Amino acid sequence: MPIKFKLQSTLDELNISRNKLSVEGKIRLATLYEMAHDQSKAIKLDTLDSIIATINRIAKSEGKRIINVSDIIEYVPDESENKEKPTNL
Repeated sequence: MPIKFKLQSTLDELNISRNKLSVEGKIRLATLYEMAHDQSKAIKLDTLDSIIATINRIAKSEGKRIINVSDIIEYVPDESENKEKPTNL
């Protein structure tokens, strides 16, 4: 799948636990676990918004950098998409 979740590396960088994020953001721990282990198949936009807002609230209170959506998810094209398709001349 070309969508990769980077939640765990972002949490590690900011020294925020999934449990703290779950409690403060009122987000299911199972949802965060799936995202942290790149196992999510879908995510609601309001959940993504809540994750980002909560991380930023915690980070700001601790004097750390704020994040955006690219710190949580990224698009990584499949190798087959990177290869040029042959043209018939």
